[in-house]
Amino acid sequence: MTARGPILVTGAGGFVGTALAAGLAALGHEVLALDRAFDALAEAALGPVPRITADLAQPIPALPACDIIIHAAALTTSPAALGLTDAQHLAANMAPLMAMIVHADRTRPRAFVFLSSSGVFAQGDGSPDLTDTDLPTATGPYSAAKRAGEALVPGALGQVCETFVLRLGYLYGPGEIASPSRRRVSQLQSWLGDAAAGRPLTVPQNDPRRDWTFAPDLA
Repeated sequence: MTARGPILVTGAGGFVGTALAAGLAALGHEVLALDRAFDALAEAALGPVPRITADLAQPIPALPACDIIIHAAALTTSPAALGLTDAQHLAANMAPLMAMIVHADRTRPRAFVFLSSSGVFAQGDGSPDLTDTDLPTATGPYSAAKRAGEALVPGALGQVCETFVLRLGYLYGPGEIASPSRRRVSQLQSWLGDAAAGRPLTVPQNDPRRDWTFAPDLA
């Protein structure tokens, strides 16, 4: 889909959102990057891309109307690591999504893209290989939030604009570091860190086959 105006990317201060916003800008699109904070790595990667600093879980000033909204904001760190209950963790993921759904309903973009995750699937889903036709059965607040978003976006906005759900799989790329909202880095990043430190590389034996997406290629 070719944008006919600004593309608003939420969560653009995080690993995935930064790569997506910077990649879209590099392709010549007009991009607005939104997040509650932008660290030095995100600032450097985004360059001249305009930033909006706002916490979508709190009342915020009116956001500009955009042609496409890509909702990439997500809290992936476990509830226990953050000192949250499962219900609080679920609410922390759902509140920003609901805010953007309401914003889209008010401003009527041409399209709304919800970035979901292969985390909606449990380890035993799919036999022998996992496909989009398999029913996701993973439990837990993060999985529940993503599964809910997959239903809510087309349900709430299907008569307002085009809606898309993109389930992201395993990602890696530059600028991937642990952060409060994403404590766990990819296996590839762990291997790079181990290699740089002269440590042996540990390869889990019970992991399924997987494809890796280079984060800057998302755009």
